[in-house]
Amino acid sequence: MADQIDHFLEGIGEKGNEYVENKIRNSPNTKWDGENLIAVDLSGIGLISLYPEMLEPLAGVQELDLSDNMLEFIPEGLFSSLTGLKHLNLRDNPIYTFHPKAFEGLAELETLDLTNTQIFYLNPKMFDQMANLKSIDLTGTKLPASLAVRHSDMEQLKQSSENVQFMKKAPSKLYFWKNLTFSYLAILTFLSIPVLVLRSGNSLNATAGGLLVLGFVFLFLDFGVMKRHIGASHS
Repeated sequence: MADQIDHFLEGIGEKGNEYVENKIRNSPNTKWDGENLIAVDLSGIGLISLYPEMLEPLAGVQELDLSDNMLEFIPEGLFSSLTGLKHLNLRDNPIYTFHPKAFEGLAELETLDLTNTQIFYLNPKMFDQMANLKSIDLTGTKLPASLAVRHSDMEQLKQSSENVQFMKKAPSKLYFWKNLTFSYLAILTFLSIPVLVLRSGNSLNATAGGLLVLGFVFLFLDFGVMKRHIGASHS
């Protein structure tokens, strides 16, 4: 008979993946209370993105470990079906931002681990969604030094996050090399077109046209990287 893990694997398209299934089931951090799943270890299984419906099969879980994956964004209401969740581990994911209502429904959550994520903005409203939160670890994030530590006083952290001045721009260094690479390739491609045409006459017009298209592709990728990672960074 299919259980909660089976339904979850089916929802993320990994049904039949023995490696992922065995890693989840055999983890000492995956625990059952009779037939009910109360803790599940989803760390290091290569998750790139998650949506609320994908976590619905895990309703009733009290501990969820999503560490060491490739999650970059936490969408609205991702954990809304996990109303009994008490411990959430998101450490070592390249998460750079989250929806203002990303933690909606986590009224029972006690601990949240965001260690070594790429978060550079802390929305004060997130604490209203986690009224029972007792500990949050922000060590190794891109937040100001005063915030990038482990906190146990949520009221003080909320006030501190409200007092920090933020401005809308991409954080320095973050994704810099990726963006620079696409910019360089685009410029190089465009510069090569007139040189090629002047040296070869009309014989390689098709190649020049191809380079023109390629240059626009690199520009598009360059713009996409900038747009994707534009957010709020502390000033």
